[in-house]
Amino acid sequence: MLLEEVAPLTQTRIGERAGVTQARVSQVLADLRSDGLVVRSRGGWRAEETLLDRWLDTYPGPGGVRTHWFGLDDLYQQVSRIPGRVSADLAADVLAPWRRPTHVTVYSTANTDLEANGLVATGPDQATLTLVTPADPSILATPSPITDRMLSAPAPWPLAPVTQILWDLRQSPAADRDEAIEALRQRWREAR
Repeated sequence: MLLEEVAPLTQTRIGERAGVTQARVSQVLADLRSDGLVVRSRGGWRAEETLLDRWLDTYPGPGGVRTHWFGLDDLYQQVSRIPGRVSADLAADVLAPWRRPTHVTVYSTANTDLEANGLVATGPDQATLTLVTPADPSILATPSPITDRMLSAPAPWPLAPVTQILWDLRQSPAADRDEAIEALRQRWREAR
């Protein structure tokens, strides 16, 4: 949550948003602080960039059901037909344009007939679109303030949290994924 915020948060606010007690928030923040992952300021608690690294290294992934699809249409057109939150290359391109996107991940709980929308089921290596019904409900939650601040214009569709977009980029087999990740991280730093 702290990685998706622009302003520091109080323990009470963190507890409300996370659905846990203030006492539990205090325990977790104490551990994170001792590891140098968060700092306390007048306004509350704020994540250090090292927390992003820790999260990216330890997040097990969204879980759930994952299907892979291939389409000839532009990725923007493929995504426009699917309700959900957009991630991976296409979302990174919206937030920090760096290269032409070749793949998109959409997180959705909607039952959408992708074949009727011109997509064909395929393996992960040929996919232009991956559809995920995530076990992790935070991906489908309200957009994050940091993602909203990173946008130079309104996004054409809802975006996944920036932490999820970065994680999805790390899973990419693209040779230039590290450069794409750094471009997105730089945009994240500027928005903070």
